[in-house]
This record gives sequence, C-alpha cells and structure tokens, in this order.
Amino acid sequence: MILQKILTFFLPYICILCGQTSKRQQDLCEACYHDLPLYPHTDHILSPFIYQAPITKLILDLKFKYTLSAARVLGELLGEYLHQHYQQ
Repeated sequence: MILQKILTFFLPYICILCGQTSKRQQDLCEACYHDLPLYPHTDHILSPFIYQAPITKLILDLKFKYTLSAARVLGELLGEYLHQHYQQ
C-alpha cells in the first residue's frame, strides 16, 4: 500500500483520453469513465461498452499504435464490469 502511494506520487495516473491526472488509480479519469458508452445489459452479449467514442479510440490506439496503456485500461474496465455483474 505504501509502495503504491510512492509510485503514484512519482508516476501519477494520467487519463489516456483527456490527459488529466486520474484519481481512479487507473489511466482513465472519472469524467472520461462516466462518458464511456455503456452497452445495454442482455443475457446474450458480453460487452460492457458500445463500440463508439471514446472506446473506439482506446481499441484503435491499442490495435494500430500499440499503446499498452490502452490495453491496461481496457483490461481493467472489463475486469470491473465482470466483477460488478457476475459476483458470486
């Protein structure tokens, strides 16, 4: 916990969509997180977001620019979605 705080002090989380400092312990700020287009919940589709901006930017940055921070954010967002919707 202390090491995480030290690392965050020297290497703060910066939102990869807007460039602002993020308090979410993730490279995605609260405002941009709330702007993500949520996919309507169904029993047949496992997709937390609709394929539109800014999700498309994250996916395209990962796919064509090899932006590894986009991969980390997308993975974390998927993990959060799975944790919230499929808790046992």
